[in-house]
Amino acid sequence: MHFLQILPSAKRNWQEKTSERAFSPAPESTIKPEAAPVTRKPSRGKEKQSLKIQQMKTLEELLQELGCEGNAFDSTGEFTKAGEKAYDRLEHLLYDIESLTGKKVTPIIKELDRICNENY
Repeated sequence: MHFLQILPSAKRNWQEKTSERAFSPAPESTIKPEAAPVTRKPSRGKEKQSLKIQQMKTLEELLQELGCEGNAFDSTGEFTKAGEKAYDRLEHLLYDIESLTGKKVTPIIKELDRICNENY
C-alpha cells in the first residue's frame, strides 16, 4: 500500500465525521460534563500566615515600608521630605486600588490626614 492511496480515504473519512458532528448532536451518554473552573488564589505560605498576627502599625511605620528612610515626621510634627514622598506614594497606591476595585478610598485618606494632624 502506498501513502498516496491512504490519504484520500483518510481525508474522506475525516470530512464525513466532521460534517456528521456538525449537524447531529452527540448522544447524551458521550457528552462529558464540564468541570467547574478552578480558581486558585496565590499562596504565600508562612508569610501569609504571619501577616494575620502582626501588630497594628503606626503611620510612620507604614510610610517607612513605602520607602521613607529615617523619620517620616520632624520634631514639630510636620512631614520630612522623605515622609512627604512616602505619603504621596501611599495616596497614589490607594487611588490605584480605587481605580482597580471601584471602592472609594477618600474616607481612608481623610482618616489618615486626621491621624497625621491628631498624633503628630
